Order: sequence, then structure tokens, then C-alpha cells
Amino acid sequence: MHTHPLSVRGFFAVALLASGLSLMLPGCAEAPAPEPPPPPPVDVAQAEARDRIEFQRIPGLLRGVESADIRARVPGFLESIEFEPTSLVEPGDLLFIIEQEPYKIALQAAEAALARVTASADLEDTRLRRLRIAFERQAANELEILEQEATVAEARGEVLVARADVEQAKLNLSYTEVRSPIAGVVDESIFDVGNLVGSGENTLLTTVRRMDPIQAYFEISERVAIRGLARREGNPEAPHRIEPHPAYMGLLTGEDYPFEGVVDYAENTLDSDTGTIVLRATFDNPSAELYPGLFARVRLPMEEAKDAVVVHEAAINTDLSGKFVYVIDTENIVAKRPVTLGERQDDGTIRVLEGLDAGETYIVQGGQRARPGMPVTPSDYEPPAPETPGEQTRGSSSGSVGSTRTLASANNRASLREGGAN
Repeated sequence: MHTHPLSVRGFFAVALLASGLSLMLPGCAEAPAPEPPPPPPVDVAQAEARDRIEFQRIPGLLRGVESADIRARVPGFLESIEFEPTSLVEPGDLLFIIEQEPYKIALQAAEAALARVTASADLEDTRLRRLRIAFERQAANELEILEQEATVAEARGEVLVARADVEQAKLNLSYTEVRSPIAGVVDESIFDVGNLVGSGENTLLTTVRRMDPIQAYFEISERVAIRGLARREGNPEAPHRIEPHPAYMGLLTGEDYPFEGVVDYAENTLDSDTGTIVLRATFDNPSAELYPGLFARVRLPMEEAKDAVVVHEAAINTDLSGKFVYVIDTENIVAKRPVTLGERQDDGTIRVLEGLDAGETYIVQGGQRARPGMPVTPSDYEPPAPETPGEQTRGSSSGSVGSTRTLASANNRASLREGGAN
């Protein structure tokens, strides 16, 4: 039989293809599945039950206890300024001198007029005595006596007027020495030496503000006010006065509340527009480190909470649904737990009002790697060591509650008094 050359070549091609496929088939076998990643590590702690004091944090404004506008009460050129701006002054300290010569001359003229009318009154009195002697000798009639008595009375009236003019001249001269009526810190002079002041109006020269003590005005909500009123029950004097209540204050910077004072005033009407009532707390300020007009953070202790559930503030997360924490069960499986929060504490913990029970385990750090339903590898959370306090900056901006309207309202009402939330 004769074999065709193409058939031989086709046979070898088929054989090669078959051997190639046999070599490739083992490579098409399914690869083994990768091992799952280990559960992510997280730091956990247990929710604690503590007895603690509930606080309200409220913004406010500082105002001086009293303030005095120093004004020129007589016209004249300003001769001298007798103080340094921002210095402490006492009642009666000399602040300004207005030119005195015109008022010294006016006093001398008033004293001269008094001497003249006094001499005239003495003369008329002498005439009256002589007329009475003459009347007894029938050398004068009764009408002359009556006329002279009227003249004497008129002369004595002129003496009284002249004495009043002298007193007014002395008073005007005293007004040329402008003195502080209160103790406090004096502002800079509005006018320089040589300016005409007091002409046509009582020109404002400067202001003096008493700095110690200092007062913080702030507003609390109706809800907080009702809680405070409830504590007055049983006190027969409660409707007529506010009970002294401790208050703590810090400034805009810092984290603490270093100033201790007392709430000593509450407005007698709730503002129906804002739903708030104005309170005032007074703080000692012997070194004048607090200034009127500064923003204040006021912290008021409200009530003692028994067995309050607290967690580390670092455990709190936020999404569109609100605040929540991640908890883990006995098998280290994560669950998301919505919570309602109370007040933050100075030790970095925060009260949980709803959503978490004491003893439950929650994630403090590492929550960004956790998801509900997934396992985690927990380890005990170690709180950071407290920082060593250095140069303490008074005050803090944390925890402030309120609005621009609230602050403006408190400021305006406090200003009116000087002139006479959560």
C-alpha cells in the first residue's frame, strides 16, 4: 500500500498536539483557597457603674461688679493726667486736673460778695436796733420799724444767697480735680492734656472698673431651671431668694475649671422667646487676671447620679444615625450598640444614659478595623498616663453649650445692670 506524505505529517501533528494538551491539563487544576486573615486586634474595657455628680456646662460673659464713667463736671482745658492706664486706683485717687484759675477767681468773687452783703446786713440790723430805741422814746413811728425789719430780712436773705454762691464756687473748684469714686482698674484717658472738656456736656474722660470680685452672666434652659426649683422644695424662703450654689469657671483656652465661685442671682422671669433664664455667678479675682467682657465657660454641679454607667470617651463613634459604641460578646463577635450620652467627666469618661449596661465589654481603640458580626482579638485597654501640668492656661473651650443669641442676651442684660444651654 502506498502512504501519502501528508498523512504521515498529519499523524505526527496530532500526536504532538495530544502530548501538549496532556502537559497543559495539570496546570488547569483549581488553586487552593487562601487562608482568612486573623481577627483584627482591638483594645477593650468594661462599662463601669459609678456614683458621680452631674454637671451642666454653659457659656457666659464676664462683667465687672461695678463700673464708673469718669466725666468732666465743669468746662475747662485739661491741665494734667494723674494716672497710668490699666493701673489700680482707690476711691478718691486723683485722675485729672482741669484748669483751676477761673474757678479760684470765681470763688474769690463769691467770697467778696458774701462779705459785702454780710456787712450790709449787719448795718441794717444796727439801724433796726436804733429805731427800736427811738420808738421807745417816741422819736420814731411803728411804720418805720416795720419797714426796717423788712430791710433786715431782705439783707439776711442776700447773705444766704451769697453763702450758697460761695459753696457752689467751692464745689466747682473741687470738680477741677477729677477723682475716682470706686476702687478698680482705670482705662486710658480719652483726651490728651490741653483739650477742652466739659463744654456743653459732661465729657467722658475714662472709665474705672472694679475687678474683684468679678461676675459671670449666663443662661440656663427651662428644663435645667425646673430641676433647680425642685431642689428648693421644703425651704420656706425659696420663693423669695436663690440658694447659694457652687459654680466653676474656665476661660476660652485650656481644659479645666480653675475658678470657684457661687451662683448668687437668678432673674425673676423666664424669657419666653429663648426659653432661658439669666443667672449670675460671682468669683474672687484678687490678681485681676479675669477681665470684663471675656468669654466664660461655667460648670454647674446639678445632682448626684447613683450607679451611672460610664465609658471611655474614646470609645464613642458617630454616624448618620447618631452616637454608638462597638461591643463584643463572649465569643469576641462585634455588635453595634446605639447609645444616649450624658456629661463628659474630667477623667476622660462619659456617662451613658441608654444603650449600655455596666459590665458589658466595649471597644475603646481599634474600632475602625471592626465591623458588626466579625470576630476580633481583644486586649485590655490601658488608659494613657495623665499629663504633667505645666504652665496652666486658665479655662477651656470643651463642653460649651449655647448660642450667639443667648450670649448677646446675657451681655445686654448685664450691661443694663451696670448702667444704674444646655
